[in-house]
Amino acid sequence: MNSVNFTSEPAIKAENTSKNKKSRNVKGVLAAYAAGLGVNTLASVPPLLISKNFANDTKLLTQSEIANVNKQADKLLNNLTDLGKKGVTIENITKPSEFLDMLPPLIKKIHPETLISKGRNAVFNASLNQIQINREKLPLGLFHEMGHAFNFNNSKFWKAMQMSGFIGKNLAPLMLLVPAFTKKEVAAEGEELTQKQKIKNGIRESLPFIASGLMIPTLLEEGKASLRANKWAKELLDPKHAKFVTKKNTIAYSSYVIVALGLGLATYTAKKVKDHFDEKKAMKASNIN
Repeated sequence: MNSVNFTSEPAIKAENTSKNKKSRNVKGVLAAYAAGLGVNTLASVPPLLISKNFANDTKLLTQSEIANVNKQADKLLNNLTDLGKKGVTIENITKPSEFLDMLPPLIKKIHPETLISKGRNAVFNASLNQIQINREKLPLGLFHEMGHAFNFNNSKFWKAMQMSGFIGKNLAPLMLLVPAFTKKEVAAEGEELTQKQKIKNGIRESLPFIASGLMIPTLLEEGKASLRANKWAKELLDPKHAKFVTKKNTIAYSSYVIVALGLGLATYTAKKVKDHFDEKKAMKASNIN
């Protein structure tokens, strides 16, 4: 004779509610992260276009002008500042290293060293105290990178901003994961939110501002490097070429602003999408119960 298991309706509801709390809204997580990542990708397009279009100074300068800009940059490095004495060097990268040939073609194409060799980017490598640039294709960029070198070697504050900016730039994209893997706290039926729940919701609502805020050290230090570069360019170059430096620095800085705003918008999008899926799941669970 088969036994019959009589389970009360409240017990069934309690069991369903418990399962619902423990189960992860996988669709919501994936949709939220995909949406946020999509927005972040779109926000990165303008900076990439800016980099491609405004780089490569050979479009602006003749060979003799390129030689003069490099001459003035060396003068700035060795005579007008103490950067040379503090070990700052300029590495002229005209072609990628051979080891990049071992990488997949797409990875090699977007590798920093490849971009530098093509005159589409330049960097100050703090670990080596070295400016890495193609001096023939992007000589006007020397002034801005020297601004970074000056910040790093002559000011504890700006060095701290530079180092914290590096950390912030790497942490900011991870903010997309937080709203995707968390959910808005909801009060139990007939009750109010607890203080702990309110704090959790407050932090979650602040995530878009945190994502953008992590870029603030970078924005500050980039701005200071540009101001130094503009000042030096006005002192060492003719008005025409000094204006080129100022214009390029302004355009480059705008790309950082776009990235910062894009990270905030992407995080906000991820949060809204996850909330939407969580609400749908809660309504479905409520109807079942």
